Amino acid sequence: MFNPFDLSGKFTGVKIPRYSAPSLALPSNYKLADTFYEQIRVHIEAMQKNLKKNEQLLIYHYPSAGQPILVTSVDFQNPSMIVLHGLDSMGNECCVLTHMTSVQLVVRVMKVDQQTKRRRIGFLRKSPSGK
Repeated sequence: MFNPFDLSGKFTGVKIPRYSAPSLALPSNYKLADTFYEQIRVHIEAMQKNLKKNEQLLIYHYPSAGQPILVTSVDFQNPSMIVLHGLDSMGNECCVLTHMTSVQLVVRVMKVDQQTKRRRIGFLRKSPSGK
């Protein structure tokens, strides 16, 4: 009797046919960092669009072991890494490389003088949709 789990002898099982599947446009994959990045971008840009002239967004990342980071720009590396560029509590430039499930951002609205140029959060890549 044929035992498909016994590979000690010569394997004489059924051969699987090989063929090429047609190319299909891949949908957005929620498990990849680019989709997460796009969701962050859409939310932050919508918030920035609705600010009054004397307001600006401050976005902070609070790492599990350390001081808060004022986020100045966001990037990603698939499959799951998010890159946050910013300033630490001493004003030094820094960069956080983290898994997308570890990203927690706190968004605050701050009042500023109307003469003060408002900071914008930078997104280092164009969206996958081209917007």
